[in-house]
Amino acid sequence: MKRKDLADVCGYLKGLVIPHTPEDFSVASPFRYDLPDDEIRAGISAFRSFLYELYDRLAADGHNFDSKAGAKYDPDPGEDSIYKCFPVIHQLAVILFSLGIHGALETEPRRELTVIGNDLLTTIKPKSEKYNSLRKITDKRKHELFGYLADMGFVFEEANFSEKVSLETTGTFYVTYEGDSDLIAGLKLLAAAQGNIKSDYDKLAAGFMRCDFYPLAHAAPKAQAVHISEFINPQPQEIKDWVLYMDAYLTRSGCKAEGEANNFTGGGYFSYTSRKTKKTVCRFDMGIWGCSINLKGNHLSEAANIIAELPESMVARMMTNDRGCAAEGTPKCQQERYRFLYNGETHYRCRYAGFTFALDNPAERELIQKWIAYELAV
Repeated sequence: MKRKDLADVCGYLKGLVIPHTPEDFSVASPFRYDLPDDEIRAGISAFRSFLYELYDRLAADGHNFDSKAGAKYDPDPGEDSIYKCFPVIHQLAVILFSLGIHGALETEPRRELTVIGNDLLTTIKPKSEKYNSLRKITDKRKHELFGYLADMGFVFEEANFSEKVSLETTGTFYVTYEGDSDLIAGLKLLAAAQGNIKSDYDKLAAGFMRCDFYPLAHAAPKAQAVHISEFINPQPQEIKDWVLYMDAYLTRSGCKAEGEANNFTGGGYFSYTSRKTKKTVCRFDMGIWGCSINLKGNHLSEAANIIAELPESMVARMMTNDRGCAAEGTPKCQQERYRFLYNGETHYRCRYAGFTFALDNPAERELIQKWIAYELAV
């Protein structure tokens, strides 16, 4: 796989930004901040536009940030985290989120956030302290990043960040924006949305940096809901179309869909479980590295199964254990394995591991669709 640099990463993350706000989307009263509907929508739109600009700028300025750590980035599934190898993205998210969540929004006579420097050092979800605290960013790096935001149009009145950023000794200051003033309201709204996700951790990359406004609809925190239609956006069009077709097919066939965003790799995971049998049918995994599907094999021991229709290359991958199942022959493995016949021999595969295939081969996608139809018929 081709190595990915900061420009590649930013292009991918830009594709994950939720592209529009539904016309019927309504914000719960605790998060309206006395703003009318049109100004709320304008604020969300302004924040979305800012994220697009931020990713474009970082892509262009990549040589100035994290070149040493970025050189180690391995985009293969399960390998290095985007936010470990390119910390500038996450650190900017922490700064912006902290300004939004701790700043008091004023709309008259101008749009501004009133912020107390020391408040920015307080993490709203303590278990996130290790990952999402301004205390973990050096003063030198904070100086660099506040300066970067200033170059993008942010103004920090009554705060001198020109030489050193020491928030412990910074009193009250005011955040405005030289461009679209709706951005200030948008920053407040999207920070509030992230704070309203029911979790012990701030998932800044998985929510805030995607312009995830959906949590604003609930007066009380709920678990984050992610949509496959948004996470599939950065993938090639033919794969995107096929995955969305299969999503509709699976849900129409009585499957429950559950999604989860990975805050460290930028990926998404979407599982489909049969409401009839309560068994998992498949799971889509997608990220900057591409898109794959993990299939379950509940039907493989049935007389009617997919094995005879598969090419040797796919069967060979079925026999490769790449997910660390229990050793063959142990009691646990005996209880939790799929069994299938191929060329007159019996083969086994761990139920946890399943069978994983990339989705870049059109002929294999057709066979995968048949496999799923067999699973749904069990």
